[in-house]
Amino acid sequence: MSGESSLCGRRKLIAVWIRLVLFIVPLIVVVCLPVYLIDPYGLFARHGSAGDTVKHEIAVGVNHVLLGIVSFSKQPVPNILLGDSQMNRFKVEEIEAITHQRYSNLSYGGGTLAESIATFWYATHLVKLKKVYFGMSFYSFTDNVRNRVDSAVNVVNHPVTYFSNGDVLEATWGVMSSDLFHHSVRYQPTLAAGDFWRQQLGELVRRGQTYSASQRTLAEIRAIVEYCRVNDIEIEFIIPPEHQDVRTRIQALGMYDRYLAFKSTVFDLGPTYDCDIASDFTQDAANFQDPYHTTVRVGSLLTKSIWSGEREWCDVRRAR
Repeated sequence: MSGESSLCGRRKLIAVWIRLVLFIVPLIVVVCLPVYLIDPYGLFARHGSAGDTVKHEIAVGVNHVLLGIVSFSKQPVPNILLGDSQMNRFKVEEIEAITHQRYSNLSYGGGTLAESIATFWYATHLVKLKKVYFGMSFYSFTDNVRNRVDSAVNVVNHPVTYFSNGDVLEATWGVMSSDLFHHSVRYQPTLAAGDFWRQQLGELVRRGQTYSASQRTLAEIRAIVEYCRVNDIEIEFIIPPEHQDVRTRIQALGMYDRYLAFKSTVFDLGPTYDCDIASDFTQDAANFQDPYHTTVRVGSLLTKSIWSGEREWCDVRRAR
């Protein structure tokens, strides 16, 4: 009797395993296999995601931070850039052509101070840093708590989570839609240029409703500056250029004193390239894609200006 009971128990266990396999196999085929083969963020590639323009654009549009962290984990280099989309106008290949040193641009679209801080400390775990360029703008100089770095690092440290990560799945589907169904995925604004320009200026109202970076956040940035001093790492700050319309709008909203205080705070942190100044360059709308971002061509000229030592479009300020 006990033998029949044991046999019955084994059959039930086998049935459970069969059902489990039948459940898992379609999941692997439908979800895991496309993620592995497309690998939108290059987690399984030797040198990260490179060479596929469509894949790169989709990966950036969905989660720029994950792409940056994965790429840096594959090829950590001693010179880095931190910040938001404004700092993305500085192209690594152009900087390297001037300096003959390896660089990684770890600035992200929609990036926050919290993400720049977390990225710096992540980089220190992977490589002995030599030089850091920390980008800051008045608009992003707040205590935005969004920090996508921790989850990106978790994916790098635990690759199995790659297959269940929502952003990875979205990017995978985006690439599949583009390659298989020729359905273009757009992350760029669809408004007319003039309308988009005015809309972006309107975003400054939101900045007027937020406080500038707190003393706690400033203490975290100063800890980075001190770490760099102790470990012989050069750190410099960049205030990227914005069109004159932005400063005019800031003044109209009664925030100009806060804007000047922001600059003074950055100057006190360390050597600063203040490129957000009134000049023929920042008054010419042809130099800007929108009020906050230069065109690609002008971004290249600005890169040459800063890294070649000319600095013709920026004031260089030293910490007092």
